[in-house]
Amino acid sequence: MVDAYRLDGQTALITGGGSGIGKATCVLFAEAGADVAVVDLRGDDAEATAKEVETLGRRSLAIACDVSDSGEVQSAVDQVMAEFGRIDVLCNVAGVVRPPTAFVDSDPENWRVEMDVNFFGCAHFTRSVLPHMLAAGGGRIVNTASDAARVGEPFSAVYAAAKAAVVGFSKSVAKEVARANVRVNCISPSAVLTERTQRLMPEAQQREIAAMHPLGRLGVPEDIASAALFLASESSSWITGVTLDVAGGRVMI
Repeated sequence: MVDAYRLDGQTALITGGGSGIGKATCVLFAEAGADVAVVDLRGDDAEATAKEVETLGRRSLAIACDVSDSGEVQSAVDQVMAEFGRIDVLCNVAGVVRPPTAFVDSDPENWRVEMDVNFFGCAHFTRSVLPHMLAAGGGRIVNTASDAARVGEPFSAVYAAAKAAVVGFSKSVAKEVARANVRVNCISPSAVLTERTQRLMPEAQQREIAAMHPLGRLGVPEDIASAALFLASESSSWITGVTLDVAGGRVMI
């Protein structure tokens, strides 16, 4: 790994770190030299990822946290600061996707869940972590959007709206804190073959969706983790406020 991608001596806080993209990001950041705070709604999953980080020779802390609860978020950040004394990188990966539903048939209670986790979870962690980054003289925040936010996705209107909010939020905060050496960027994935999607998506459907991507395959969690490492590292030191499409060519904006 080239030096510009190293995170030696740094601490990363990664939400949704118990599985999928979040777990892959935790592992890759540990391989790059970072200590990792693993945050997940499911404490057992967070613990499992934390143990994997430690097998790579890095320190880790597992925290069970509902990202939609601002009190739990502040407690999580306090725990990380008490354990590591710093947060250099925040990756907001935690998210929720409801089964595809026509908007006219959707339940407003589900709107609230998708907004609370996908957008407000990102906002809560950013609000709690930023004071520490500003006091330290810099930091990097990497938020997770979606190609649904960029081009729309039928039967996922509120999910797309929540992820679009993440994009606008990230650009605005990036402009606010750039002079303080805090960079804020987004990753916008397309279809990613996580453990969950493998369980829920028949192989025939996987092949159909893969064919919609010019690169001819679905993404894997490591594809998104690699983009997060780029945006968290010095390799992207003159980049802030961008939304990076990691979408196999399906979205080109």
